[in-house]
Amino acid sequence: MEPGPERIRQALVLSLVAGVVATAGVAIFVATMSHPDTLAVAVVGLLTSIAACCVVPIQWWQLVTGCMALGLGIGSSVSIHPLAVVPCLIITAVLFAVWGRRLRTRLLLFRSGERAPGRVVAAEGTYANEDTHVRISYSVRFVDAAGAEHTIEGRSSFAVGTQPRARDAVEVYYLPTSPTTATPVFTGGSAASR
Repeated sequence: MEPGPERIRQALVLSLVAGVVATAGVAIFVATMSHPDTLAVAVVGLLTSIAACCVVPIQWWQLVTGCMALGLGIGSSVSIHPLAVVPCLIITAVLFAVWGRRLRTRLLLFRSGERAPGRVVAAEGTYANEDTHVRISYSVRFVDAAGAEHTIEGRSSFAVGTQPRARDAVEVYYLPTSPTTATPVFTGGSAASR
């Protein structure tokens, strides 16, 4: 679940710090893995990157993947060829742009949007990993301040046991000038979404 309005700032800071650590770890791994005498340093770099990425909300995978690509480019430019960084920078820029757009919309809704109670009207999904999380397609219905009813649809990953179910109550943040620009904040299964 993506962080709700109460935790988005904390999640953002933690995710950016984790991204920097992941970038450095991958860069160290790639730059040192070809030297037998620095293999232990390479493994520590890789494990540090993996651990750092575990604190980033799964919906922000573009941030994690972009940081990994950046680290790959930096490490490759040191160990292989300086121009190896160019395609990695392009991939990083695209992924960061996608993540930034998604984050910007969510922040706009939390800062300038109206809040309304909503209800999950449909939730279907498959287990992405049977032990940890599921990928859910959902529909949420809410009534805006003008009394008009709206339905928003989306897909997201949820920890097993926290996924929304039909008839669950949710909070919806929407723009009064464009009520279809909305995002639900799921709180039913866990307080982690707040």
